[in-house]
Amino acid sequence: MAYWEMVVRAPKGVSGLPRGSAMVTDAMNAFQGIGRQVNGIRGVWNAGPLGDNLNSLNAAVRGGMSAEDAVWETFTGKFARRNGFTEASIDWESAAGGLGGHTEFVVNFMRPGG
Repeated sequence: MAYWEMVVRAPKGVSGLPRGSAMVTDAMNAFQGIGRQVNGIRGVWNAGPLGDNLNSLNAAVRGGMSAEDAVWETFTGKFARRNGFTEASIDWESAAGGLGGHTEFVVNFMRPGG
């Protein structure tokens, strides 16, 4: 399966720049507008000033969730769920750092049967 991988590094608070969530939504809508179904989203998350997904994942794991459940607590996980993606597969070989303290993390969100 080919995964949709889009890198959005949108700094917060820049006048006139859409939020990262708006950029991702617009891109998904553009694919659907030309009749292309996105069947997989690959989240590649790294620590740093733009590491919102990774920070959310780590916080949820520290709060007692499994990593498998915590991926759905991230922006990408919530976006994926709203857009019909119901399955997630973690690439544990790419993960760096321990549970609740990851510095790198890769997850694939898929539509049912994907």
